[in-house]
Amino acid sequence: MTNMMRSQIEYWFNSKALLTMKILNAKGKEDSLHGRIISYEPDCNNILFYEDDFKRVDNILLTEILNVETS
Repeated sequence: MTNMMRSQIEYWFNSKALLTMKILNAKGKEDSLHGRIISYEPDCNNILFYEDDFKRVDNILLTEILNVETS
């Protein structure tokens, strides 16, 4: 992962920005999540993402992320 990507994720995490994230799920299908990054671990290449719609926390690998937009 590039430093630019890391700094963008850190910015979203620190600002508690509301995000729309498209990920590739375990079945190989795209999912759209709406929420905030609540934990970012660059050494483990994962984030904890709080999904506002379902009020749940998802552990997402950075390699599963297809696209992220601020809401």
